[in-house]
Amino acid sequence: MAVIAGTLPATALFEEVLGAKTLFFSFSTADENLHAPNEFMRISRLREGMRAWERLWRLLADGPHRLAPVRGDGTR
Repeated sequence: MAVIAGTLPATALFEEVLGAKTLFFSFSTADENLHAPNEFMRISRLREGMRAWERLWRLLADGPHRLAPVRGDGTR
């Protein structure tokens, strides 16, 4: 297993030990200086993140057909 810093080692551990795939969402923007000494995160990003997770869970609950890519004409 490769040694890397931050959250990413957990993904390899989850897959190797549990056989579980891991998904990360990032809600910061470039001007928020992620991991810099003066990093910050807007409160609105937290709300957007919670809505995105809710949407993902609803799509997963509806079944794999709901996660299929949408074509240019709006059909799956």
